Amino acid sequence: MLEWVLVLGLAAVSLGLNLANRDFPLAYHPDETKKVQFIQSGEQDWKHPILLLRLGGGAAALAGASTDQDVAEAGRAVSGVLGVVCVLLTWALLRRALEPGYAMVGTALVALAPLLVVHAHYLKEDVLLLACCLASLLALVGLVERMGTSGEVPASFALGIATGLAVSSHYKGGLLVAVYALVPLVASVYDVRAYYRRIVLALGTSVLVFLFVNSPLLLDPLAFVEGVFFEARHAVEGHHVYIGPLDSWFTFHLFESLIPGLTVPVMLFAGAGFVVALATWRTQETAARILLLFGGLSYVAVELSPLKPYPGFARYVVPTVPAIALAACLAVRAFERAVRGTRLHWIAPLAVVALLVPPALRSGRLVEGLQHDTRVLSDRWLEEHAQKPIVELYASGRSYDIVSLTTLDVEAARRAGTTHVAASSFLYDRFARGSRLAGQKDYVYSTHEKYQELFSYPYVEFRPETPSFAFSNPTIRVVDIREPRPPGRAG
Repeated sequence: MLEWVLVLGLAAVSLGLNLANRDFPLAYHPDETKKVQFIQSGEQDWKHPILLLRLGGGAAALAGASTDQDVAEAGRAVSGVLGVVCVLLTWALLRRALEPGYAMVGTALVALAPLLVVHAHYLKEDVLLLACCLASLLALVGLVERMGTSGEVPASFALGIATGLAVSSHYKGGLLVAVYALVPLVASVYDVRAYYRRIVLALGTSVLVFLFVNSPLLLDPLAFVEGVFFEARHAVEGHHVYIGPLDSWFTFHLFESLIPGLTVPVMLFAGAGFVVALATWRTQETAARILLLFGGLSYVAVELSPLKPYPGFARYVVPTVPAIALAACLAVRAFERAVRGTRLHWIAPLAVVALLVPPALRSGRLVEGLQHDTRVLSDRWLEEHAQKPIVELYASGRSYDIVSLTTLDVEAARRAGTTHVAASSFLYDRFARGSRLAGQKDYVYSTHEKYQELFSYPYVEFRPETPSFAFSNPTIRVVDIREPRPPGRAG
């Protein structure tokens, strides 16, 4: 009974964090604008499957949303609720991998994880994908456990339904197929040939589920194929800046996404926990092995791809969060066992505190920061001081006038009466990063140089009190172009 009370309490905490301050302007996140347009029009470009659009549209209809902002907030509420689903499914998995107390600690870590909490505020596929993947992993554990019994066929259908929903949330859900294929290598399976037959049955079911959810593709299969191939090329070619796995030796997301999104203590515990898991692999439960396999493949896959688009690259490692929580708990458990019966036994509870408090504080700060975005200050400043301002993408809470200021003819803008232009770190930082890497396309270096030329004009800078994370709180530079740039200041 106490366990259920604690789980429901964590679900309530998760819901509160996920739904707080979700009324920020739609213009902060241009990807949401596209989702809202698709929901309002009933159209899609098939660069992503449409399960999120269906859920977002249903929520908007229930809420009576009519404006784009209202539709976005209804869709964000869907993501917030799905974040709670992730917490509950994590508990169901960890309950099969750990003792109840440690399962609760891992579940609490997921509920408080900034990486999950912040992305549960957006009308994007990331949290939906995680929820469906966790449901698939739970069904997979059930299938492995039921092999050789009358329950293996129903378990196969359950796995197929969950997998179909996962791929309907995002094409990256297809990574689950690799997990299914590798399971006999990491877990004990009653009959390997029979297992693969059940996987084939599950995958067949998943195709039917995918076609049901995405049925409009049957009316325009060419558009669907074009959308899938666009995303495939995107994953291979990157977005503006090409960041390959060896540019950071497979640690880009570790330092740029996971540490900021989960905090240093969590990642230190998780690193130790992965070592513990490998050293004690034979004694780990099936659920633990499968979840760690999924987390490892998810991380390697996003590191292999050069697609690490600023500013929202952290969303790509959202699927790794439950596996990291499991690893962190394995480390805490190993430490507790090592000090049990010694004078240091009292330190073990402090390890749990060290694991949970930093992400809780950071999540609270980031959620609070959604209401105090730097674009509020810069927009207000422009209203008071600028005439005919021009703002680029990510630089305003209203709308943008130009995708990038590097394509602006500054002299022509000045003659037309523009006094100030606003640039966002979400754009200029990506080219600054790219300029330090070899092998980029020429426009990456030239765009960085153009930003440097622009910043040779005087500018006022608005820096965030809360660190930039995901699509919130960029640094905004409001550049004064009223006077020609002094000679020799370019770059």
